Amino acid sequence: MSDDVERFDKAFTSRDDLKKFGSDSLLLYALQLKFGIEDIILVASNSLTDGSDDKKADLVYIDSESGFAVIAQSYISEKPNKPEAPANKASDLNTAIAWLLTSPLDKVPATIRSHAQELRDSINDGKIDTLYLWYVHNLPGSKNVKDELITVEHAAYSALSKSFPDMEINIQALEVGINTVSDWYKSILTPILVSEEFNIPISG
Repeated sequence: MSDDVERFDKAFTSRDDLKKFGSDSLLLYALQLKFGIEDIILVASNSLTDGSDDKKADLVYIDSESGFAVIAQSYISEKPNKPEAPANKASDLNTAIAWLLTSPLDKVPATIRSHAQELRDSINDGKIDTLYLWYVHNLPGSKNVKDELITVEHAAYSALSKSFPDMEINIQALEVGINTVSDWYKSILTPILVSEEFNIPISG
C-alpha cells in the first residue's frame, strides 16, 4: 500500500458517520470528495437505493443545479489484497441504466421509481448535461473493468438516444478504485498556489 493510499485509508476509516452505511460507505465518501458535498448523510438518505430490488443501482445522485447525475454500483472486497475487482459488477450498470432510463415507470420497482422519475424529469427539463456512471470499489483499477465500462458507456448513449433524442448529454463511465479515491483525497489536501499579485485595500 502506497503512502498516499495509506493516508487516505486512515482518513476514511476514521469517518464514524459513514460506518452505518456498510458497503456503501466508500461510495458515499468518494461522492463527497469528488463534488465537495457538505451534508453527505442527507445525500445518503435521498440517493442510496441499495436493496433487494434496486436493479443494480446502489446510488442515484441528482444535482440539477450543477447539471449532473451519478448512477453508481458499489463493491467492497473483504480481501483488499486482491489484484482487481470483478468486472461483472461493472456490467451491472447496464441493468441500472435500462431500468432508470428506458423501462416504463409503472414497471420500475418502487425501490428506484422515484429516482427514475426525478432523473427523467431533470433530463427532459434540460437540467442534466453530464451523466456519470461509477463502479466504486476498494481495489486497484484494472483493464478488465475499464473494458466493461466502455460497453456500459455505449449502452447509456443508446438508452439516452432512444428515450431523450433531443438532449445532448455527456456520459462518463469511471472505475473509482482505491487509487482514484486516494487521488481525490490527496487533491483536497493540496494547497492552491496563487502566482499573481493582488493589491488589497485595507483601512487602518
